[in-house]
Amino acid sequence: MQLARSFVGQELEGLLVFWALKEATIKTQRMRPVPSWREIAVNLTEPGYAEIRIRSQKLAAQWGRWREFIWACVL
Repeated sequence: MQLARSFVGQELEGLLVFWALKEATIKTQRMRPVPSWREIAVNLTEPGYAEIRIRSQKLAAQWGRWREFIWACVL
């Protein structure tokens, strides 16, 4: 959590990128349980949206606020 705070600060774009990298890391670990290097790229396409690329895979991420909670989903 400390890493997230220092990385993100108060920028919502930073939060989206941090979340996208976290989700991409979890996905790559599930795809192949043995340690391996994978290329992960996150592009902010427009406010509140990001495109996550894991080698040949392409995912879309979206963030939103609902009361105090931050939710995110893979589209």
